[in-house]
Amino acid sequence: MLTRLRTRALARSNARWDILLEVTFIMHMVQDNLGRPHPRHTRIGNILLAMEQYMEEQHDERIASAIWDDTRDFELN
Repeated sequence: MLTRLRTRALARSNARWDILLEVTFIMHMVQDNLGRPHPRHTRIGNILLAMEQYMEEQHDERIASAIWDDTRDFELN
């Protein structure tokens, strides 16, 4: 029981770390893009929208994976 709890805690900790790395990467991209002069402001909006959609996809995939892993672990035990 404790081993299973530790394994789940470690998996969640790893998932949090992966998400933090993704967010850091995206924030650096945003900072770089906002610092550049653009002739049209629509490009910045498009870039930010694309980054937002990418982050939502990553978030949804991780949530679905975590739910599936928890469900599968519960069914196996």
